[in-house]
Amino acid sequence: IGGTPAGGRGLRGVARRLVLGAGGRVLLAPAYAATGARRPAGPTRLEALLANLVQEGVLEADAVPARVLVLPTKLVVSLDRPGGGRVREGELLAELACRVPEVAELLPVRHLAGGSCGSGYVLLDRIDGECIDADVPELESLTDIAVDFLCAVHGATRRRCTIAAGSYARRFGALFRAAAARHPGAEEFLARLDADVRELVIGRSLPLVFAHGDFKIENLVFDRCTRRLQGVIDWELAERDGLPLLDLLYLLLYNRTLRGESFAHAYRDVVLHEDWRPEEMRRIHRYLEAVPLRAPLVAALEAMLLVHALARRLRFDMRDDRERRQLLEMLAFAAARVGRVLLGLQAATGTEG
Repeated sequence: IGGTPAGGRGLRGVARRLVLGAGGRVLLAPAYAATGARRPAGPTRLEALLANLVQEGVLEADAVPARVLVLPTKLVVSLDRPGGGRVREGELLAELACRVPEVAELLPVRHLAGGSCGSGYVLLDRIDGECIDADVPELESLTDIAVDFLCAVHGATRRRCTIAAGSYARRFGALFRAAAARHPGAEEFLARLDADVRELVIGRSLPLVFAHGDFKIENLVFDRCTRRLQGVIDWELAERDGLPLLDLLYLLLYNRTLRGESFAHAYRDVVLHEDWRPEEMRRIHRYLEAVPLRAPLVAALEAMLLVHALARRLRFDMRDDRERRQLLEMLAFAAARVGRVLLGLQAATGTEG
């Protein structure tokens, strides 16, 4: 890009001006930083990475990257001839491939992990295809494919666990603690929700599943022509014994954000008030056939969807009044929803007595 003139006529000239002009410098700042920055005294991080891979015997000395994608928090390099090695994520995915053979060909294969110039790198097979990150016409049919994959994985890996104090601390409490650490000022609201969720689930039998942790349509790779599922990527947040239902709910909420809704609006008005569209309800029922859950557990898991997001993916700026108020409102709504379920259970118990 750095050596391409910004002038020219016609569509190509317009494209060059958009990419290389003032707007492009803002939108593509990471790419400009990579191609236009003054060369440092030593090797660049990319050069150091390639040298490290050559030293490991993964690449030949004259190898060059086929593609380089620079993002604010990661550098994605497409290379040929991957070598050997394993990382935790690779071990988990290898286990999943054995436990659910029908999805094995859809899982990325990790070959090598290491570090260079203070940054970590992972070498994995490239999955050819297209990721969807927009409200495309075929979004509904692709979502059904995603739900089928999720039902296959969660249905085959579910195992019953009675939630006692120790298992609650590991599966639920750890997420509350992480969410509180990332959002100072929300501790009181999180503690209140924690207490209600704890009361709701302690002593109950819950199916734990192999959870993706960031299951959204963007992390599925589809064939560009046939729209056949080619793979599922980005398993960094995967858990061998994760909470059920969260992957599905996040998939449905993420689709709504693609259509212009905010996460906060979708979570509060859709999840907590159960204002699902017919096709969304159909997918929820499909999932509950594969992973049966009692109604009180569903309410607890709907609350945990927010807590998991706060602990792992989302970060609200608690210094910003609007974002702070938005988050605290969501936590208050979640606590009220769980509280209503608890009152209903207590009333039913009193009636039976």
